[in-house]
Amino acid sequence: MKNWYYDSRLSGKLQEEIKKFSRKVTKGFNKPDRKWISELLYGMLKSKDIKLTNIGRAMRDDISLKYTVKRFSRNLIKKDISKEIIDSYISMACKNIKEDTILSLDLSDISKESAQKMDNLCRSWDGSKKKVSDKGYWLCNVVGKNSEGNEVIPLYNRLFSSDADDTLSENKEIFKAIDAVDRHVNGKGIWVIDRGGDRRRLYDGILRRKLRFIIRLVAESRHLETLDGKKTYPINIASGMGLHNKASFKSGEGVYNIRFGYKRVFLPGCATALTMVVAKGFGKEEMMLLTNTEVNNSISALRIIEDYIARWVIEESFRFVKQSYCIEDIRLRRYNGLKNMLAIVLLVYGFLSLHLVLRGKMGVLIKHINECAKRLYGIADFLFYALADGISYLLSYYRDKFKVFNEISVKQNLWQLLLFSNLQEEI
Repeated sequence: MKNWYYDSRLSGKLQEEIKKFSRKVTKGFNKPDRKWISELLYGMLKSKDIKLTNIGRAMRDDISLKYTVKRFSRNLIKKDISKEIIDSYISMACKNIKEDTILSLDLSDISKESAQKMDNLCRSWDGSKKKVSDKGYWLCNVVGKNSEGNEVIPLYNRLFSSDADDTLSENKEIFKAIDAVDRHVNGKGIWVIDRGGDRRRLYDGILRRKLRFIIRLVAESRHLETLDGKKTYPINIASGMGLHNKASFKSGEGVYNIRFGYKRVFLPGCATALTMVVAKGFGKEEMMLLTNTEVNNSISALRIIEDYIARWVIEESFRFVKQSYCIEDIRLRRYNGLKNMLAIVLLVYGFLSLHLVLRGKMGVLIKHINECAKRLYGIADFLFYALADGISYLLSYYRDKFKVFNEISVKQNLWQLLLFSNLQEEI
C-alpha cells in the first residue's frame, strides 16, 4: 500500500508539471486547441506511442474510445498549426541557447512502405535500411547542445513531403528551420550539419544570414580555392596538408587518437575567408570540415572538431524520439494531421528536456522517475530513454482521467487517497 501511494503521489506531481508546461507552450492559443494539444501531450507521454488509439486509451475518457479518436483526428486535421506550435515552443527553449551552443540540423525520414491512402507520400531515404523508400516523409530536426554536460535542447521538428504543394525544395525547408530558430536566438549558436549540408546554396544562404557554421565536406563535392588562387577538390587539399597536431577523444566505443591540421580556403567567387579543418583517426577516410568561425591555432582547430563530434550525442536524440514514441507507426491520413502530430512530438521531447532535465528544481523528481524505470545496468549518460519509461510507468498509477481545466486539484485527490488508505488500515 505504501509503494502504491508513493507512486500515485509522484504521478500526481507529474500531471501538475505536464499541465504547467502545456499552459506555457500553448499560451495565446484558443481554449479548444489548448485542450487537445495538452491531452495529446499527456497521452503520448503515458502510452509512449503516437497512435491515436493508444493515446485515447491512456486518456480514460468516459466516452467510447472510437469517439475519443474521432475527436483527436478532427482537431488534428482541421488546420495546420504546426508552425505556431513550433514557434511558441522555440520562444521557451531559446533561453537555454548560449553564444557557442551547437545547433545540429539533420534531415531524417519516416518510412511508410505499406501505406496506401496517406496524403503526399513521397520518395525518401530510409536510413535504417540504407535505401530509397518510395513511400514516406521527411523530417527536419534541430537540436542544441551546450559544451558542458550531455544535456540536449530539442528546438525544431517538422514533417514535410517533397510532393506537397507547400514544399518548394529541400533547401527551402532547411532554411525554414534555420530562420525559425534564429528568429529567437538572434545569431547565437554554431550551426553544425553533416555531409548532406555540403551544398553551395546552403553555404551562400548561411553566409548571407551572417551565421556561424561547421559543415562536413564530401571528398570530391566541389572546388575550393586556396590562398594562392588555385582551385581543387577538398580531398586534394587534405592529402597535401601536414597533420602535425595530435589529440585523443574518448567515446563509448573507445579512444580515438587523431592527427589534425587546418588551412585557410575560399569558396569560388566568394570573398569570405573560410577554414578547412582535417582530422585523421576517426575512420579510414579523413574527416574534412569547413567553417567560418575563427581558427588561428591548433587549439581553435581542435575546438571545431570537438563541436562536430558533439553531433554524435545529438544523433542519439533523433533515435530516441523515433524509438521511444514509435514515430514510424503514425497512421494519420491527412497531411495537416501529420504535421501537427510531429509538432506535438517536439513538445513531448521538450517536456523531458526543458521542463525536467534542464530545470534545477527537478533533480529529486528525475531521480524517482529513473528509479521507476528499473534499469538493469543503471542509468546511461543519455538518460531520456529511462525518463520516458519511468514517466509512462508512473502515469499509469493515476486512476483519474486527465483533465486540463479541472477544478479539483491533484493535491485534494491525493489527500483523499491518503484518507482512504488510513481507513483501510484501521479496518
